[in-house]
Amino acid sequence: MHDFPPGRDRCQPNGTLRGRPDEARRGRQGILNPGPTATIKLDASKAPKWIDLTRFTPGIYKLEGDSLTICRPNSGTERPKEFKAGKDDPNVVVVYQRASASGKNDPPQAQEIRKVQEAASQEYVWPADKLKEGKIAAPDLSQVAPLLDEDFGKAGKRLVGIEMTSRTFDKMYEGGRYVIAYKADRENAFSTVPVVQNVNRPFAFQVVARVTGQEDDGWGVTIKMARPNDDRGINVKLARDGSISFHGWFTKPGDFPGKLPRRFTHAAVKKGDDDNALLVVMRGRHLELYCNGAAVCDPVLLDDGLFPIRPLIVARPSNKGSRVEFQRITLWPADDLPSLEARGAIKQ
Repeated sequence: MHDFPPGRDRCQPNGTLRGRPDEARRGRQGILNPGPTATIKLDASKAPKWIDLTRFTPGIYKLEGDSLTICRPNSGTERPKEFKAGKDDPNVVVVYQRASASGKNDPPQAQEIRKVQEAASQEYVWPADKLKEGKIAAPDLSQVAPLLDEDFGKAGKRLVGIEMTSRTFDKMYEGGRYVIAYKADRENAFSTVPVVQNVNRPFAFQVVARVTGQEDDGWGVTIKMARPNDDRGINVKLARDGSISFHGWFTKPGDFPGKLPRRFTHAAVKKGDDDNALLVVMRGRHLELYCNGAAVCDPVLLDDGLFPIRPLIVARPSNKGSRVEFQRITLWPADDLPSLEARGAIKQ
């Protein structure tokens, strides 16, 4: 039996139920990392009532009090005629039980799901003094096997990036680094290079790079949605003057999906030609940002989880002749990292 929280009903007058197919899925991954929005079509005039789940198969359903029962074929496309499933039966029956408003008398699984959901939507801050002094350490990923680790030093290990020449940028491997050189002279230029096709789980993404040029030249990362027709995303820029800026890459220009100063500074960031290690951690709706091993801002609570996503490295020059030199990029799974609260963050 599955448990679904209160307030998840989305039955439209036209007989279409809109929701996320993973919302009732058991486990932490299903709650923090929902799949793309699906359309569920209902026909209550049939007996038994019909349900068609987009991307799945035709089925039947019944509502009895706080219980929703769905029967669908385990394989094939033939709609079941009764709520029956067994060892030799081709159908599967799933029963969803609505969680109570208070949650006090819910089964243990429903209570755990509720806790995960509440934590995912909770706003956190780091202790102010420790944050300012650079004493909030980045999560320890030394024992986590990376999904991607690219140091650009070995020709056979170049997993990302391309060598190309255009009127605006040169992209090349040079001296054990991946270099993007800006040779034009126009404002608001940037060049992105995808790291992997998509990531559909909590992750930590670290980029080590430096920029040469003038003070406003910079580099950073972009976390962009990997769904068709969905351009939402977040840009993080680290400039040569030591400033960090966030920009929302959303369908409405200028929108940003969380509360954060657009431009700020922190003592952990190195200025000038030095390398900086920028680490972005995304779990559910929370984005954490670290530089050179220390948190540089409070965790950002996003308006929505951005999964699946496509991480990119970005050169953001402002002046002709600037160069961004990427030394290393690493991508880790972050499913098992301790919670923000366990790492010292304070609920708001």
